[in-house]
Amino acid sequence: MSLKRKIQKAKKKKAEKELKDKVMSFDRMPDCCVMCYKVFDKKSKEDHDTWKIVERREEKRVSLFCPDCWDNGLAAIKEQIVKEQPLLEKHFSDKEDPEQFKKRQRPTAPSVEDYVKTKAPSVEKGDSNE
Repeated sequence: MSLKRKIQKAKKKKAEKELKDKVMSFDRMPDCCVMCYKVFDKKSKEDHDTWKIVERREEKRVSLFCPDCWDNGLAAIKEQIVKEQPLLEKHFSDKEDPEQFKKRQRPTAPSVEDYVKTKAPSVEKGDSNE
């Protein structure tokens, strides 16, 4: 048997195994939404187009979400990721002026002029220990 034939046979076998795993995962699919328990109509094309199926192969778990629960879940995730103010900043900003709080949070770096204008300390001749 040639090497090319062995590779093709291995790819075909792997593809068949993946297909078998996917088909078996549909047997584990629930009949209703896992969040609100709304019934999933398996004969409805609209339900097949709008409902979301989440498969966890490592855990061998399949979850089914209705469109409403899916949208609510996405909204909750976006709310967690994109917050207006972290709680710590909100706590401190309530007690003082917001502009002062922002300045304190993001202080401006000293400029070159700040270093040039400062004078070096003078050394008097009488103070040295020689």
